[in-house]
Parts: sequence; C-alpha cells; structure tokens
Amino acid sequence: MTKDLSESAARVLNAVESESRGRFRALVDSGLISGAYDDPAWTYRGSSVLFCEAGGKHSGSARQPELDSLSGRIARAMVVDQISSGRRPSTALVRGRAITFSLLAAIVNEEPVSWCGLTRATFTRLLARIKADPGMSEATVYNRAGSLQAIVEYLNRLQVRIDGKEFRFLTKVIIWSHNVENPIRKIEDPESAEFSRHSRSKHRPDIAIALARARNAIVSTPTIEPAPGYDRIRLEALAPALAVGARIGECTSLSVRCIDRRVGAGYTLLRQTVEKSNDAASVPVPEVWEKALVESVSYLLDACAEARARARLIEEEGFAFLRDSLDALRKLQGLSPARLAQTKLSGCEDIYFIDEFCACFDVSEKTFNADGRYKECLIALPKPTASVVVQWLDDRFSYWDWGLFTHTVKGNISNGLSVDGLVKGSGADRASVKRMSWFITDLRVLLRDMSVEGAFSAAPSEILVERFRLRWMKIRKAALSNRGGAHATGVVLSRLESALRERYAKLLSQHFSENFSAHGSHSGGGFIATSPPAGVPRRLSDHLIVVWDTQTSLGNRKGFLPSPLRRPDIYRYLSDSSIQKSIFRRANIRDDDGKVVAFSPHMIRHWVTDAMLRAGANELVVDAWMNRAPRQGRQYDHRTAKERAEQRRWMYLDKGSEPNDFLGRRVRELRSSNVSEEDIQSIVDNKLSILHITPYGTCSRELYTSPCDRTLVCIRGFGTNGACKSFQVDTTDQDARRNIEQLRASHQRMLGVLMPNYHTLGARLEAELDHSEPLDQHVEFLLDVVRSCERVLKHYCDAQPQDRKSIDMKVI
Repeated sequence: MTKDLSESAARVLNAVESESRGRFRALVDSGLISGAYDDPAWTYRGSSVLFCEAGGKHSGSARQPELDSLSGRIARAMVVDQISSGRRPSTALVRGRAITFSLLAAIVNEEPVSWCGLTRATFTRLLARIKADPGMSEATVYNRAGSLQAIVEYLNRLQVRIDGKEFRFLTKVIIWSHNVENPIRKIEDPESAEFSRHSRSKHRPDIAIALARARNAIVSTPTIEPAPGYDRIRLEALAPALAVGARIGECTSLSVRCIDRRVGAGYTLLRQTVEKSNDAASVPVPEVWEKALVESVSYLLDACAEARARARLIEEEGFAFLRDSLDALRKLQGLSPARLAQTKLSGCEDIYFIDEFCACFDVSEKTFNADGRYKECLIALPKPTASVVVQWLDDRFSYWDWGLFTHTVKGNISNGLSVDGLVKGSGADRASVKRMSWFITDLRVLLRDMSVEGAFSAAPSEILVERFRLRWMKIRKAALSNRGGAHATGVVLSRLESALRERYAKLLSQHFSENFSAHGSHSGGGFIATSPPAGVPRRLSDHLIVVWDTQTSLGNRKGFLPSPLRRPDIYRYLSDSSIQKSIFRRANIRDDDGKVVAFSPHMIRHWVTDAMLRAGANELVVDAWMNRAPRQGRQYDHRTAKERAEQRRWMYLDKGSEPNDFLGRRVRELRSSNVSEEDIQSIVDNKLSILHITPYGTCSRELYTSPCDRTLVCIRGFGTNGACKSFQVDTTDQDARRNIEQLRASHQRMLGVLMPNYHTLGARLEAELDHSEPLDQHVEFLLDVVRSCERVLKHYCDAQPQDRKSIDMKVI
C-alpha cells in the first residue's frame, strides 16, 4: 500500500529527482556506476545495488519484486547523494543503506503513514523488528541501525527553494538516534566474558607454526598438491600478512615491484596498498621476516609468470589469442572429412570442437557439458557420418556427375547407385551408415527409384531432375535433424569470446572495485583499471599474484583466463568448506588438542598485533604500523589484564627509564633511599597485579574485587596528594592525550556557563566556595578536573623523545 505525498513533498521530490538524474549521468560518465537510472539494479564499483523489496536474495536472474515507484524514487536519489558525496563510499556501505531502505519501505507500506509524514516512532518500530530478527548478528544490527540513522539525516536534509520559498520533504524534522551500542565495545574489557569469547574466536597463538608446517609439507611432498601451485601459491601469498600484518586484499594487490631493497639487506620495504586509506604505504619489513618474505615473492614471480603473461596479452591484443591458438592447431593437424562436413552444414562459420580447446588450453571437457560454465557457447551439429553422406549427395545433386560413381545394382540395372556405392564413393563408414535409421530407409528408396528411372544418366530431363531434387531435400532435412551428442557438438568461438569477456570484466570489477564491461574499462582503455586504489597497479599483468581463473577450484585446471587471487580462494583454503578440504586437513596438521587446525585469514592480523604488543611495542606505534586508526587496535589485543600489567612492569624495573607518573616517581624515591631491587620489584608487582585501559591512561586497580571509589574519574587530582594511586599516564599514547583535551574543553564550557570569568578569579573563587552547597561542590569538581587535565597535558609537552618507548626498527 503506497500513500500519496503532500503537495510540497511532491515538489521537493520532483526537484531532487531531477537533480539526481543529472548527478547520476555524471557518475556513469566517470565509470563509478553502470546501468540506467530507472533500472531495478545498478552496478557500483563492480557490485550490484538493488532497488528491490526486502526479504529475498538476488540470485542469478531471479530477483525480488522492485520497490514501489515512490519508494524507488527516494531510494535512488539517496544512493546517488551518497555516492556523489566525494568520499567514494565502500560498496558494502552503499549496499547496506539500500537494503535498510527496503526494510523501511516495507514498514512504511504496511502502516498508515506516508513518506513525508514519517516520525521517529516508525524508525523505532523498525529497529525493534531488526533486533528481534534471529538471523541478524549484533554487528549486523549495529550496521542496520547506523544506516537508519543516515536515512533519517538524508530525509531531514531534503528541501528546496522554489520561487524564493523553502519547501521541506518531511512535515516535521525527525529527531532520532538509534542508541545501539557498538558490539566492539563489549570486548575492550580484558576481564569480561565477551573479551574471552572474542579472543577464543579471533586469536590463535599457533598460526605461524601451522602455516610453516603446511608450507613444509607442500615443499617436501609436492604430491600433496593436486596441481602445481594449487597450494603453494596461496601459502606464499600469506607471507606479507605474517611479516607486516597486511590484510588479505592488500596481499592480493601487491605489485611485481613490491620489494624495495635498494639500500641493501636489512633495509627492506614492502610497498603495498592500504585498504582503509586513500594512500599507499612502504612498510619496513622486520629483519626476522626479511628472508622469508623475499623468498615468497621470488616464488610468486615465477609461479604466476604464465598467467601474468596471458593478462598482458589480453591488455594489449584483447582475446585474439583464442582464435590464434586454435587456428595454429588446425593448421598443424587439420580436420577430418566428417568434421569439415559438420562445420559446413552447421550454418555457422567460427565453429571449433571441444577437444581442440582442450588441446590448446588447460580446460576440462566438463566445462562445455550441459551443466558447464560455457554451455551457452555450444551448438548441436549433425552426426558425423550423416554429415559426410549429406555433403557428398549435395555435391552430386549440384554437379549431376553420378556417372563417376554408378554401378550395376539389383535388377541388373547397369547405371544405378546403391547405398553400398554411396559408401564407397563418399568414404563414409559402412557400419555407421547402416545405423542411420532416422533416414537410411528413405534414402535407399530414393536411390532405387533414381536407378530404375535412369536419373543417373548424363542428360536426364529437367522435370526428372527437379522431382528427385525435391525428394532429396526432404530426406536431407531428416538426415540433418538428428544433432548433438559426444561427436556432434561444437563451440561457437564468437559466443565463447563474449562469455570470456563478461567473465573477465567481472573478475576485474571485483578486484579493482571499478566497473568493467565486456569491452574493458569505461574510459575505453581496454582491460586496464582507470582509477584503482592507491598502490594497486592499474594492470593485472603488473600484479605479483596472478592465478588462472579455475586454478583454485576442484577441477584444478587453469582455464582460459588469468585472474587476481580472490578472497574466497584464501578463506576457503584455511578452513574446511562443504566443497573443499582445507590444506590443514589434507596435510593432517593438528593442534595440541588433536583437532585439525582451522582459522580465518583475518586472524593472522590479530596474531601479528598481539605478537607486537607482547614484544613491548607501544599501542600507538602498533596501530600506525598496522595502518589502523588510534585505539582501533585494542580489539586485536588478546592479552589478559595480568599480561598487560606484566607488559608495563619492565618499564618501572628498568633503572633510569621509569615513567614520570606516580608509580615511576615512587620507584625513583625508593631507589634513592637505597631500597633493594627485590623489594622494589615486589612493590611494582603488587601495584600492577591487574592493569586496565581507560580513555586517559592505564589503571592498576583490581576493579572486580575492589570497586573504584573515584567513580572512574581517573584524572582528577593528578599531580597532587589526592591523585589516584592506581592511575598511570603513558605520554606516548596520543589517543589518550586527545581524550584528555576533550575532557578539559567540555569542563571548561560548563564552567563558562556557570561563571564566565572563572579563569580570572583564580584563588579568590576557590576561597569563596561553600563546600556544603551542592552547586559550589560542582564548581569545585569542574575546577579540579580542568587543573588536573592541564597538569597531565604538561607532562605530554615536557616528555623528551628519548624518554618515549619505541620499536627498534630500521626505517629508510
């Protein structure tokens, strides 16, 4: 049920839609989108964005019904607005917004509410329905809620000025917030059950050992591989992930020139793209990983050379390699008379046979069967023997040179022709001719009648010739009607080339997040990316890892096309799936509990982060190294609270490098008083029994056994005798510094409202406060927090570079 818009809302939507169509044309011209504006689906950066009703999945050509006209108009305008915002949103974000909009459209059409009359109650009801869906994970619910928030903001922005007057789409501005907690926040507490579950599901300490055992098994026993490169290419492709924590997409996008060793051994850089950034990066390779990474890159350069060369050939010459290879084979081997007759009688010029493709390319005959990928390229041909017979008889009826082949037939007719004579003259197989039951009887009768009536003479009458030709045409049609089968199926090369072009365009679209058509990129530059992400080579032939399209599938054949290594090729490889066994199961690699090893590729990134933190690296440095935003790496930290405390313990026990915090100052006082190192260690161990992360620093209080009596206002009183003795500041943690600056600013604003001139009153203001009054107590609290923030920030300013802890690395 769709409801009409108000007059003003309709005017707004018409104006917005008109502008949206113009922006859409610009996006199509830029290559970001392909399709027509009113299509039920657009292609954005290689992925489909559907404008369909909620509740179904797009599969092949089967699609859910389109959104109703009004909802579709709003949805298209919203998607165009999102894509043309200049931020180049991810395909997942755009698709997620479109899906969420379809959910909203369903509830709008169910309830007595129009689009222009939406209220926050509608969004609240939809969010409750999303939360109640058992098929949605917490992360999906959070993402859907975020999309709903974005839709609210978009609808609130819909307004136009017409004849000097403002018109809004919505009757009333919607003030709504989803208030759904990001599930990631639940895993930040190292003592929580969520943290424990997260660590068990995301972190394995034996990842590097398991991968090393798998690689050793392949190298020492190559027979484990179903085909050369099937396993080892994927194992070697994970080397950058292990060495520098590269994401899987970053590993598969490396250039052939990704290793930079211009300065020499020990100073190796890995050039890579960064998935969540607009910039590429040159990452210093840890010395312990240098040799292994260089060996992996060297192997991949050689193992992928053939596929890389095919990619270059397509980039420079298109798909001419198909016909060139097949014609070269035909020139060398030729075609049998039966196949020559079949191709001539097929009515199609560019027919080749399946075994010819198998001889020229590493493909299986199953590729071309009725259920194969290229079944649409097949053509049913006449049977081989029937084709030879028809071709021979066509020539006789055309030239009327029967006298060269006549002989005495039954009835003592000297100038006649029998089926045996036909076999002899055409060269067809006698046994096969006798099995042509669908027309051989009629052919016998025709030849007998022609022999009796003297039609094989040199000069028969025109009437006689025409009569027998007509009879032959009917028999000929029957002879050619039986088509297809093992020896009577051909491949139309033009159809195959078209299918391969579509397939290759899809592979490149997915890899480069850019729209390719069967003719190449939108800019007309062939199969070369126009605007790939920074650090990704424009040509597939310049990629380090280029495999064959079907090399990683069950058939283990290469196929026709080169291909980037795809994410599913890695994800399905490290864990068992319904169709494939993992490398660990095939190589029988088990963990300490006797279970077959299995993990997600993204767990490698967790392993690298955790290993660096355990090695003593600063959290901010690790986030920068791993190309993350500050604090984002905390969900990758799988150390327990006690392990984190142990990590900081050495900072206080290392004489001369104690942090300038309460505990560090206390340790220096104890040392100056000649307290033994054993006693100092005991004091530090007791203080750091459990270490917690706060937004402003770290806390060593055992919160779960002794609740915080400062209501978690960790920073208040810092630098005075009233400071929290469990709180420590890390002057290298710039994220904490920003939080402290924000805390100071917020409390200054509150003070400014209560007492605009508070900063000029100073001690006089504090002396006049009546501590028995609630408002004065609040003012005192605000002043105390502001002063404490300023004292902490002074520590940041005073911290010397040599006092900061950093990773000892060789960086060019």
